[in-house]
Amino acid sequence: MTAPCMHECEKCKIPIEGYSQEFIKRVKKNAEKNFECELFIQRYNIQNTTKHRVTECQGCLEKTWNLLPEKQNKPKSDNCIPESQQNSSGFNNLLSNLIFSRLGLGLTFLFLGILLSTYSMSTDNSADLRNDTLDIDNFKYEINEQKKQFPSQRKWLWNKLRSGFRRLLNPGEPFVLLLLHDNKMTSNCLASMVGTTFKLKMHSKSNNMLWMDGSDWNSNNTSQQDEEDIIYQKLLLLEEHEVLVVENFQDLPWKAVKPFHFFCDAYNPKIKNAVYVLLLKVDGDRLNDAINEGKEVEMAERAINAIWPDMPNDERSPLISRLTTNVGIVIPEQNPECPYLKNGAKKIDLINIS
Repeated sequence: MTAPCMHECEKCKIPIEGYSQEFIKRVKKNAEKNFECELFIQRYNIQNTTKHRVTECQGCLEKTWNLLPEKQNKPKSDNCIPESQQNSSGFNNLLSNLIFSRLGLGLTFLFLGILLSTYSMSTDNSADLRNDTLDIDNFKYEINEQKKQFPSQRKWLWNKLRSGFRRLLNPGEPFVLLLLHDNKMTSNCLASMVGTTFKLKMHSKSNNMLWMDGSDWNSNNTSQQDEEDIIYQKLLLLEEHEVLVVENFQDLPWKAVKPFHFFCDAYNPKIKNAVYVLLLKVDGDRLNDAINEGKEVEMAERAINAIWPDMPNDERSPLISRLTTNVGIVIPEQNPECPYLKNGAKKIDLINIS
């Protein structure tokens, strides 16, 4: 009888054996403040395990989410102090006050010295730090304004966009948003809004946003190796432009999709601080079932397995884990206003790299 297959933690390479009930309780308690904890619990409730979805072990997740068990160190009661120690407390207190008064004075001067040194060293960077803080506030404001243009979209989407923007600033990992849809106009408009908003608020290096349409791909005269190399070179453009929208993602051949494995990796991405908005067309009835049952991630996994069945499983499974970190379903809007698709918006131009 062979041992069951265990996935390794992508961070520490230790096999993921499971998660304790005490850990699950702590994650649930933190879910209200941390959306990733909430998403973890949703997936855990679906199948009582997250081995095939979560790529970190319990120890790494505890450190990432600051969920380490608290030490139960109770302070000692004054009643436990021996009588002899209480009798000598007067002299000890006098000596302690003298020592700590001088120590406190020394620490005060030391603190003032460090404060002045830090201030002088940070003068050149203070403007950038203020701009970062301001951009986070502006990003939240911009998202709240966009909610008025897309009133049918679920709260999940807006929460995830805010969370994704914060993660771009620190620790600088890519933000991958996979949107399942059955309405081209709404999904394209929503994707262009997301990309444009990120471009305007993330101190982008350029005024251009990349756009790729998988339905324009022509593989008649292209080998599988060439397909992989072509997409790889296109994705390298993100070093300058940082934001990519892929329309009709399902129409790309599986060899052309392989490079996303390296670019969308959370721990060692090819390009940091990149934004990927991937539009995957799925049958409308199945989307409604997924919404009603809260199974967006499972729907995405089934769709990817069905779209690229020829991809080896040892390549497809890791790719799925990278593409499904943030899965949303686009709700059709009635006649959405979409200035972003005409000539870009607010000095942001769309570059077609199909």
